[in-house]
Amino acid sequence: MEAQISKIGADMEWFTNNYREIAEGRRGKYVAIRDKKIVAESENFDDLLRILAELKIDPCTVFIDSIAPRSFACIL
Repeated sequence: MEAQISKIGADMEWFTNNYREIAEGRRGKYVAIRDKKIVAESENFDDLLRILAELKIDPCTVFIDSIAPRSFACIL
């Protein structure tokens, strides 16, 4: 379990460090990342889970995040 958490943490760091390149062409989509590679993407979270199931990938073994649309604003 600890090894899996470490792998997901590395994928999260890769996503953060490469966000600009990853986001290009993927605005408004969810992405699933494993081993620093995008293994699935979809505009709908449920569809992303279906794609992962078809690929026989357990969602608990990948880092999943969304790419905000260009018009998205966050006010803190």
